[in-house]
Amino acid sequence: MKVGFAEIFGRKPIVAACTPGRVNLLGDHTDYNQGFVLPTIIPQQTVVEAAIGSGHHEVYSTTLARMVRFNGGELVDFARYVGGCVRVLEQRGTKVPPVQLWISSNVPVGSGLSSSAALEVATIRALAALLGLTSALKRSRSKRTARRSSTPGYRAGSWTRWPAVWGNPI
Repeated sequence: MKVGFAEIFGRKPIVAACTPGRVNLLGDHTDYNQGFVLPTIIPQQTVVEAAIGSGHHEVYSTTLARMVRFNGGELVDFARYVGGCVRVLEQRGTKVPPVQLWISSNVPVGSGLSSSAALEVATIRALAALLGLTSALKRSRSKRTARRSSTPGYRAGSWTRWPAVWGNPI
């Protein structure tokens, strides 16, 4: 049984954001080699609910059924993706207070359907809504944000996140 934000953190979330996964109809693993791609969104999505926390960042994944906590220092496990989003906002001058994030996703992990991109875009959207940052949403739609800086050694092209950012389910 999936536990909700209130069961984990003892209160209701302040904001929620969701983002679809994506599949490449053409050109898987070619965009970072200057090749052509034809991505599209899929019905599966990632939802991030958020509230201001205290002390340190706390992130619970219903998919993995576990919690990670972090402040500074090395990011491990799925905190690499969520913490990477926090750090990008901080590097751009935003003061990010400790947050509580609840993540639920039916985008299959490790299947090539951009579960990590959906997680990152939903996290940025939730943080932007929670902190009142319209500029973060605009920057998340820029090509520069499409770089995968939070995950060393991960090869991803600029189109990995674009369907998650721009795609709208019909």
